[in-house]
Amino acid sequence: MPPVKPATLIPRVAAATLNDKLLLQRPVQTRTATGAVLTTYEDVDDVWSAVTPLSGVALYYAQQFAPKATAHIIIRFRTDIEETWRLVTEEGLQYVVHAEPVDVDHKQALLLLYCEALQA
Repeated sequence: MPPVKPATLIPRVAAATLNDKLLLQRPVQTRTATGAVLTTYEDVDDVWSAVTPLSGVALYYAQQFAPKATAHIIIRFRTDIEETWRLVTEEGLQYVVHAEPVDVDHKQALLLLYCEALQA
């Protein structure tokens, strides 16, 4: 059986299916009075997304890029997202971005994020 190419594992998503509202946050590092580094998160924007838990072959390929990835999230294209940013659901579930965002089909329409799901 020929190997499955990772590009074929990226679902085609119409903008209308981006139906999960997430809060996008970026890490901000500050120093405490004792000199320790404290990481907090600053709200950036609300984004509409399609969240898909990974399993099987998709999980295998995703973990080659981001070993901690347990889900992938598709959002509208933007250029400011980096690794270590996080997305938070209204229920408090957090997704931490663990790899460079991927421009789906190189059309600057949708962005694929490999994330690790964390309970708040």
